[in-house]
Amino acid sequence: LFGISISWDMVSWPSPVLPKLESENSTLPVPRNLGSWIVSAPSFSAVTAPLIGMMSDKFGRKPMLMFAAVPIITNWIMTLFAIWPEVLIVARTIGGIGSTTIYVVGPMYVGEVVHKSIRGRL
Repeated sequence: LFGISISWDMVSWPSPVLPKLESENSTLPVPRNLGSWIVSAPSFSAVTAPLIGMMSDKFGRKPMLMFAAVPIITNWIMTLFAIWPEVLIVARTIGGIGSTTIYVVGPMYVGEVVHKSIRGRL
C-alpha cells in the first residue's frame, strides 16, 4: 500500500506543479509543448511490464518490489535537482519503471502471501 501511494504521488505531481513551471517567473521554465511530455512520461515505461513480470519469476516478488524503490527514488532526486525540462521527462520515465513494477508485481505478491479467505478484500 505504501508503494502504491508513493507511486501515485509521482503520477499526481504534475497537476499542481506544471502550471507553476509553465509560468514566466518559474525557476525551471517549461515550454508549453514539453508540459504534456512531462505529464505522460511515466506511461512510456509501461512497455517494461512484460520484462518486469519475467524478472519477478526469476528473482522473486519481494526483491522486485524492493527494487521498485530505486527508480522511484531516482525520479525524485532527479526532479529535485533538474535544471532543464528534459531532465523531468527522463526522471519521470525512470520513475515509471518503479510504478510499473509495483503495479505488475504487487498483486502477484499479495496473492502469494495472503490467505485465500481474505485476498479479495485487499
